[in-house]
Amino acid sequence: MNQTCEQVKEYLKKIRKYEQAAALISWDLQTAAPKKSIDSKLEALGFFSTEAFRLSTAEEYGSMLRELSRPEVFAGLDEAMQVTVRRNYRDYQRFQRVPQDFYTDYITTSGRSEKVWEEAKRAGDFSLFAPSLDKMIAMTK
Repeated sequence: MNQTCEQVKEYLKKIRKYEQAAALISWDLQTAAPKKSIDSKLEALGFFSTEAFRLSTAEEYGSMLRELSRPEVFAGLDEAMQVTVRRNYRDYQRFQRVPQDFYTDYITTSGRSEKVWEEAKRAGDFSLFAPSLDKMIAMTK
């Protein structure tokens, strides 16, 4: 198998490790995190999510995907790897347009908004959540 193909597989494993850590922190925030731990958990979520994002947008990664996307190389890949290269290269190009600081802020704001929503729902008071919703909508645009 192509050496670049193996490098991409190893690179994707590294990205997945950060994504798994972020997913566990997110799950903890949604289920059992004590109220006093929310800020530190959001900080950790931002860190691990940003590391995965940084790896997903690194020039080294883009270079490997470009190499595997060359028609003569791409044709030699098995079907599963072709799908992986096609999807990840599309995502790489899309993520390149997002500044890393914005991404980190978006992830932590999203996590914080979920906690505010929970409080507003318990209190039956949408006005508590409205500012967070407005910010999430603006950031998503």
